[in-house]
Amino acid sequence: SIDPVTITLPTQNLKQGRQVIIKDETGNCNQFPITVNGTTIDNNTQAIMSINNMSLTFIYNNGWRII
Repeated sequence: SIDPVTITLPTQNLKQGRQVIIKDETGNCNQFPITVNGTTIDNNTQAIMSINNMSLTFIYNNGWRII
């Protein structure tokens, strides 16, 4: 079965410029959103992916940023 997913971005041993890409491979995140948690993501604590086949690229720069 497909369920909503929660992903937590790394919090330790981070280097400036590190990138993480998260992609909705199932094409179902409109119905089953992907929640991305982080200590800071563009001044928030989470990002919600809810468009089918969506992807987000995060870069670490004194906190996570969506690029």
